[in-house]
Amino acid sequence: MANMSGTEHAVELSKQMPTLAVGVHLTLTCGKPILGKKVSSLIRNDGNFYNLCDFENENVKIDENELYDEWKTQIDKLYSLGIKLSHIDSHHHIHTFNQTAEIVKTLSKEYNLPVRNCNKAVDDNDINFLDLCNYEPIRDMSSKYISVREKCFEIIESNILKNIEFKKSEAMCHPAFIDSPLLEGSSFNIPRVREVDILCDPYMRELINKYDIELCNYNNI
Repeated sequence: MANMSGTEHAVELSKQMPTLAVGVHLTLTCGKPILGKKVSSLIRNDGNFYNLCDFENENVKIDENELYDEWKTQIDKLYSLGIKLSHIDSHHHIHTFNQTAEIVKTLSKEYNLPVRNCNKAVDDNDINFLDLCNYEPIRDMSSKYISVREKCFEIIESNILKNIEFKKSEAMCHPAFIDSPLLEGSSFNIPRVREVDILCDPYMRELINKYDIELCNYNNI
């Protein structure tokens, strides 16, 4: 997310893991645009981007040229910081909305970057999309992890089995350790720690081996 306060820190962390594939998470519903008031159709009176619900309710009429300029600037910023981008996706999947889809296609061709598919794959050329952890009790933090661990992995294994037929799947998840900006700036915060527990649990590796899953990223598919 090239427009957020943690961008430079994330870039430095990524450089410690040179084999990690890093995409641009295009932003239109969080924080402020890099171009500020130059993209007035994208922002509210306070200078922040509109909320996701504004787009879902079709309350926003954006200028496509301004959107292109802002998203191109977000991409260029990450390149300027030394990130070799692997793909394009977006916050809240906003790149799949009617108002934005054509702009993303244009940028994909311009930068020769693949775009995340946010749906089930329709053929072997598509990467199937799997929301790995967006289920109860994974999101329910009222119980300790150890008490719901077995149930969590029943859900994870069920998701694997529902998607094992696809040649390639992207398993989306949101692991994080919580700091104040995340706690105060996102409605999805505390449960991210549960995803850290799950992904670092030895049983996750056991499931990967059990179903002969080959881990990969956008750089090697």
